[in-house]
Amino acid sequence: MNVGIDRQVCIGCEQCVDTCPEVFTMEGKKALVKSNPITRDWESMCLEAMDSCPVNAIAIQDPHAFMLLSSGELTPHWLAL
Repeated sequence: MNVGIDRQVCIGCEQCVDTCPEVFTMEGKKALVKSNPITRDWESMCLEAMDSCPVNAIAIQDPHAFMLLSSGELTPHWLAL
């Protein structure tokens, strides 16, 4: 599973970092994914972080389901996987 953050949309609220600090970190005033792909251990927390993002800046690609999940756009153009 791969996670992406649209740093142009991110408002730096740190909700994702609070939800899953193993995957998300802050770089300056914006959130950043530490590394991809994400292990199965953190998938549910990443989904929770995506759902809790107030500006829908997080998208997740699940290669097991061949789906792109996003709380915002259907197919985020910025998620380069």
